[in-house]
Amino acid sequence: MRGTILKFKSVNDTYGHLAGDEVLRETAKRLPSSVGSYDFVGRSGGEEFLVVLNNCNPAYALARAEEIRKASARTPVQTCSGPVPITMSFGLLLSQEWSGLPLEELLQQADSALNAAKAAGRNCVKITIPKIAAVDTHSQARELAPQRR
Repeated sequence: MRGTILKFKSVNDTYGHLAGDEVLRETAKRLPSSVGSYDFVGRSGGEEFLVVLNNCNPAYALARAEEIRKASARTPVQTCSGPVPITMSFGLLLSQEWSGLPLEELLQQADSALNAAKAAGRNCVKITIPKIAAVDTHSQARELAPQRR
C-alpha cells in the first residue's frame, strides 16, 4: 500500500520546512505503531510511504488500511511551529499472489490506486487488484517444443 501526506507542500509553506521535517519524522513513527510487528513500513520518497501488510487476509485489508489512515490523522503533529493537523490517502494493492510481477509493476499499480484516492477527494483508501498479463500458451508451447530438422 502506498500512502502520502496530503497537502504537504502547504505544511512547508504555512509552518516552515523545519515543521515539515518534524511532520515527516512523526508520520514515520506513527505508521509502524499502527501496524503489526510482522508488517513493514518505509518512507519511499518525499511525503510518500510504503506499507506492506504481511500475510493480511484480503477480506480485512481495507479495514486495516482505514484504521492506519485514521490513526495517522487522529492527533495533530506537535512541531516547533505549533500543532499541524495531517491527513493521508492510501492506494491499496490487494492480492495474495505476488509471483511473476516485478516490484516496479506492483508499485506502479499501488500508485494508480493512490492517485485514485487523491482524485476521489483525498483522505481515503482506494483499492486495486494486480493486473496479471495474459499468458499466450500457444507461443509458450512452440518455444518449449523440440525443434525438428
